Amino acid sequence: MDDLPESLLTEVLLRLPLVALYRFKVVCTKWLSLISTPYFLSEYASRGSISPRWAFVSSEDYVFSERYPAQVHELLIDLHCGDLKCPIPYPSDEDLRRSSYRILGVSNGLVLYEYWWTDYRGDDEHDPNWCVCDPVTKRCVVLPPGISKHFWLDGCGFLTQMKDGVVASYTVVKYAMIPRRFEVLLSGTEEWKAYTPLNEYIGEVSLFPAPTDLDGILHWIDSFQGIFAYDPLRTPGAIRNIALPADGDGRIYRECRIGMCGTHDGHLRYLESYLGSRSRLSVWVLNDYGCGDSWLLLHSASYTDILKDVYPETLRKQIKLRPVSFHPLDPDIVYLGCKCVFVSYNIRDGKCQFLKTFRAIGNRNRDYKWDRAFCLVIPPIPPSLPTASPLRASWE
Repeated sequence: MDDLPESLLTEVLLRLPLVALYRFKVVCTKWLSLISTPYFLSEYASRGSISPRWAFVSSEDYVFSERYPAQVHELLIDLHCGDLKCPIPYPSDEDLRRSSYRILGVSNGLVLYEYWWTDYRGDDEHDPNWCVCDPVTKRCVVLPPGISKHFWLDGCGFLTQMKDGVVASYTVVKYAMIPRRFEVLLSGTEEWKAYTPLNEYIGEVSLFPAPTDLDGILHWIDSFQGIFAYDPLRTPGAIRNIALPADGDGRIYRECRIGMCGTHDGHLRYLESYLGSRSRLSVWVLNDYGCGDSWLLLHSASYTDILKDVYPETLRKQIKLRPVSFHPLDPDIVYLGCKCVFVSYNIRDGKCQFLKTFRAIGNRNRDYKWDRAFCLVIPPIPPSLPTASPLRASWE
């Protein structure tokens, strides 16, 4: 292969499947440099046969021990991800047997997660390790400890910065409950920086659902305070509150309401699910970001109408769906879950499609908590994984 002209080698590599291309990056320095050039990446993405793949991964607390079999290492739902089966790597088999993990966020093919040492559920647990990994190459970077002591209701945000179609850097944000402040870590540094919010009060922000990234700004949902936007790179000490949309008669219902944010074409979207007597689903888009809170209602339908294609009338009122994720490519499709049920719903034509029924692994009587599921999208071109620091531990 050393005698092969670079132009011919490029043509060979451009025809490889994505997973093979990831593996060939570690063959030698020459191949790594060739595959990592902006020209190669843009040419690879323009071939037309490549499209993003995605799956849903769960952030449930999975314990790897004799009590829980290895099947818990599978993806929650594999819709379009091909041969991607294991999103979370560990340094060794011993770590896998003695650890629990929880996914905190996903961004441009990278996964932020935490893991901690324990042999069985209920044992004493210690402050977890935070890691960023590439689930395709299994390469992982361990992050330095945070400033404040870990608390299970801390909020967490994860976003990546792109350059020439690949991940150039990432930012991890922790919203600490005690004391109430933001802690920010940039890739390439060993240091967390703390910022106390300057201008607005933030309510109780739970770990799930994870905040939505729009142009580098994280958006958390607080059922009582609305949506608050936080920009960790440009204005790390300030937040902006965005009022939640009201229904048709101008009222805002807070009881039994579950919200979810998403983005499409540079616009913030908001889906709200009412689980009480007004059981219905509504989708809005924020018209002019930064110039007021003008929400446009895109769709609204009762759950009895949504489920008419997949459930008989006698069962529709018993199904309480909650939002899981927007479709990563199609703005008209949303994914919804209820206990062991998983469906997709098209807001354009009002069609609901049944996708899967299953129970949580390790307990046949336990259902999934759908607010702890993430849509993991694998980019069509290989991302890089910036290290937190050359001194931090990493593995493949």
